[in-house]
Amino acid sequence: MIPFAVTQEGDKELIELAFSKKKADERKEWLRQFRVKSMLSVVVCCLMTMQPGTYLDHNMDEIPFSDFINKELILFSMADNVRSIPSAADGLKPGQRKVIWGCFKRKLKKEIKVGGLFTILPLGAHCAIFPRLPNLSVIFPKLQLTTMVRLL
Repeated sequence: MIPFAVTQEGDKELIELAFSKKKADERKEWLRQFRVKSMLSVVVCCLMTMQPGTYLDHNMDEIPFSDFINKELILFSMADNVRSIPSAADGLKPGQRKVIWGCFKRKLKKEIKVGGLFTILPLGAHCAIFPRLPNLSVIFPKLQLTTMVRLL
């Protein structure tokens, strides 16, 4: 395990940028700038996360907070956004799409309990079927509103 380095000038501001609710707009711009740089590196190198400078060097004795936030945490934040924000095309998140795909692949035509989906879906796809799923009616068309409200 690599320890963090002693905080340096500017680290406090980076930590606030990454976690403070008051800095949400600045955080969006931080992510937007990273996305632009990453998209350019994809065109140039065809490997977004392996572009030098976009990943943390794990051979270091100590990890500076600035490197951790700007190289590792930003990758997590970008991946989290991909998982958390529904697509404009179909309104589904990648995990929800996996659940629907799994149901179509297994030719499920009857309703099935949520617990039953755990046995037929790929590992990890079950994360999308927890109660806060906004498109429950897509998977369970006969699900009554009162049941959905209870799940939420």
